[in-house]
Amino acid sequence: MSSIFNKITSKRKEKTEKKKEEKEEEKKEEKEKPKVTAGITIGEYTKKSVLKKPWITEKSRNMESSSKYVFEVTPNANKSEIKKEIEARYNVTVISVNITKKRKRPKQFRGIKSRPKIQKKAVATLKKGDKIEIFSI
Repeated sequence: MSSIFNKITSKRKEKTEKKKEEKEEEKKEEKEKPKVTAGITIGEYTKKSVLKKPWITEKSRNMESSSKYVFEVTPNANKSEIKKEIEARYNVTVISVNITKKRKRPKQFRGIKSRPKIQKKAVATLKKGDKIEIFSI
């Protein structure tokens, strides 16, 4: 009876030790590799993208002739973050960045009022001669 009990407990100990070793190996691998998310990877550090998408309208297309490009950005983005990301992503020189917030009007459906999210867009002025290829169709 005791020999069977000893065998079962020894097998359990072996399994738990193997699981601990596997977890430790996974932790080491996670520390070695930087986590890759959407955005820019600089060295070992990653950063989520502040640029959501290009803002393509008739007015923004006309602004391209004067080296100005419009992007929709995250609500908490600031000018310096936007400038760094545009320069890193598109290999251009950004002279200035202007930011505007656009609030949509409140909507009501069956007596329930809702407040839509705030949209934030950035107008980036590039150095003369620089172009972003995504916008040129």
